[in-house]
Amino acid sequence: MATLKDVSNEAGVGISTASIVLSGGRQLEQIPEATRERIRCAAMKLKYRPNAGGRQLRHNHTKTIALFLSAEVNHSSLSPDLLYAINDELVKNDYSLNFVRLDDLSLGNPDFTPRFLRQKEVDGVLVNYNVDMPQRFIDLIHHYEIPAVFMNVKRQESSVYFDHYKASYQAVEKMISLGHKQIYFVNYTGSFKHYSIEDTINGYIDALKAHDLDVVMLTNRIERSSRMAVSKKLLESGMEGNPVPTAIMAMGMSSAIPLVQAAGELGIRIPEQLSVYTIDSSSLPTAITPAISHIFLPWQKAGIRGVQMLLQKISGGENREMSGCIECEWREAGSTVAEINYEC
Repeated sequence: MATLKDVSNEAGVGISTASIVLSGGRQLEQIPEATRERIRCAAMKLKYRPNAGGRQLRHNHTKTIALFLSAEVNHSSLSPDLLYAINDELVKNDYSLNFVRLDDLSLGNPDFTPRFLRQKEVDGVLVNYNVDMPQRFIDLIHHYEIPAVFMNVKRQESSVYFDHYKASYQAVEKMISLGHKQIYFVNYTGSFKHYSIEDTINGYIDALKAHDLDVVMLTNRIERSSRMAVSKKLLESGMEGNPVPTAIMAMGMSSAIPLVQAAGELGIRIPEQLSVYTIDSSSLPTAITPAISHIFLPWQKAGIRGVQMLLQKISGGENREMSGCIECEWREAGSTVAEINYEC
C-alpha cells in the first residue's frame, strides 16, 4: 500500500505539501494549481488512499451523517425523493450517509444507547421519526450534544416540515373562487397523530369560515372494503343534513380513489358536477384516469433544506433565521377540478 511519503517522492514535493493537497487543508489555495495536479496524479498512479480514521482524529469530525428512522409501522415514512435528495446534498458537501433504524422497545430501554450516539461515529443526525417519537431518544441527543435536524415533524426549531395549513387554505380558496359552496373534507384513513392532518383540517376550516360556508368533514377511519359504499352514500345524500358536495378535499389517494370511482358508478361527472383534489407526493395522482389535481409535497426541497440546516449546525454557524417550513405546490392535473355549473 502506497504511503504519503511515496506520493510526495513521486510528485517531487514535501510530505506536508502532499498532505495539504490530498486532505483539502486550509492552506490548499497557497499551493500552485500545477503542483496540486501533479500530486493528485501521483496519488492516482500509486493508488494512494488516505486514512479516513486518522483524518477524523486530527480534525475531530467524521464527515458522516446518520439518517435515523423508526422500525415501527406508521412512525416513519421515507419518500425516495427525500432519501435521494439527502444523499445527493451530502455527497455535494463531501459527506457520507449512515442509515439507522431502531424500534421503540430498544429506545425505551435505559440500558441501551444507539452506537452512533455513544461513540463519535457521525457529526450529526437527521431524525426522520414522524410520529410518537420516544422522549428518551430526544433526551439522548441533547445529552450527547449532537447536532440534529428533525424531518417531517413540526417543532419550534431545527425541524423541516411542510406548510399544510397554507396549502389547504389556498386550495379551499381556489374552490370557492370557482363557485363551489359545498366543499367537503374526507379522510378515510383516520389520524396517525401527525401534524399534517391537523394543519390541513385547520386550513380547510378557517378558509370556509372566512366565507361563512359550512364545514362538513368525514374523518372516521373507514376500512378499505367499505370505502366505496360510504363514498356512494356521501355523494348521493350528503352528510349531516348538508347538500351533496360539489368539491371534495381528500386526505390522500386512499381517500380520493374510492370517491372518484363512486362518482363514476353513480354517473356524476368529474369535474363538471364534482371537483376532487387530494394531497400526495407520488406519481399516482397523474398515473390514473382521471388524473387527480393535488397538493404536492416537494420532498426534494425538504431533503436539501434539512442537510443544509444540519451542516450549518455542525459548523457552528447555525442560522436561526433559516426556515425549515417548506411550501407545498399545487399541481393541476387538468381533469378533476373546474368551475361548478349548478345546472348540470
